[in-house]
Amino acid sequence: THVVDPTLLLGPSIWKTKVTWLTQKKRTLVCYLLAEDVEALYPQLYAFAKAQHCKVKILVDWYTLPFPKTLSQVIQRVKCMVRNVFSPVRVDFAAGPQEFLNAFANATWVLSDSFHAVMFSSIFGKNVRILRPKNEFRQRMFARIEEFAQQAVAEGELIAEDVPSALASLVEEQPLQFNT
Repeated sequence: THVVDPTLLLGPSIWKTKVTWLTQKKRTLVCYLLAEDVEALYPQLYAFAKAQHCKVKILVDWYTLPFPKTLSQVIQRVKCMVRNVFSPVRVDFAAGPQEFLNAFANATWVLSDSFHAVMFSSIFGKNVRILRPKNEFRQRMFARIEEFAQQAVAEGELIAEDVPSALASLVEEQPLQFNT
């Protein structure tokens, strides 16, 4: 059985009235990651921000970050929090619905492993790449992203195998074209 995802019950014109549109001086990569180790990805995202002269906004929930078990992990977490203040890569912990929508609406690019990132990227016409999941649980949930890619993406590759290829394709290839 196929059902419409609730995000698609409202058309793009209605969603666009629900966000705060910003005039941004810098391009922004929004990362919404459910199954990726954000701290491990930080060096790649930082390098991307520097190379593209852009900001990177990472949306995560506290529960997606593993609890530090060693002193070294605690130090790494504190460094991450301090770095968050001064870096072009910012981690936004537990963004509310409005911040979440605003992030997608104002993004230049989107990198995610989430179905809803695909939905909001298509609604707001954003260039998006979705990471193919590595863990078994997320792989079982990936079918709806693959099906959406087959039916709704008119031109371009939505799914990427890894972060480096996803980031490269966001800037080197033409933005995705969605069927309307």
